[in-house]
Formats: sequence, C-alpha cells, structure tokens
Amino acid sequence: MTVKALVEQAKKLSSSEQAELLDELLLLVETHPDRLALTPAQAEDLDRRLEEMRSGKEKLIPGDEAVELIRRRRQI
Repeated sequence: MTVKALVEQAKKLSSSEQAELLDELLLLVETHPDRLALTPAQAEDLDRRLEEMRSGKEKLIPGDEAVELIRRRRQI
C-alpha cells in the first residue's frame, strides 16, 4: 500500500481515530530514532526544549490535554 493510499484511508477516520493513528505513527518513529533525520537547527531546538523541560523552566502536559488545547485554538 502506498503512502497516498494510506492518507486517503486516514481521511475516512473520525478525528479521534486520526489522532490515535498519528500517535501510533509517532511511536513507530520514536522507536527508530535513526530513521528521523533532523536538520542542525531542528536538533538545536530539540536540545533547547529538552533542557528547558529538564531544568523545570517548562513542564510537559499529557497528550490528551495538548490535543484539546490545539482543538480549542483551531476553533478561534
């Protein structure tokens, strides 16, 4: 199956199913970090954000809360 065919199938899913699919796809990438090529700028941004989280300057929020925040912002 091609990526284009998968995307067409994903469009038929409900929003919550699409979010679940996205989460599963991200887990696939996360389990194979060598497959994710970052530009130097992306790597620098990621390092900065990780340091902010580790230092307590920024805090993580649960994924379902993040999705809800994004949904609210899109409705504005």
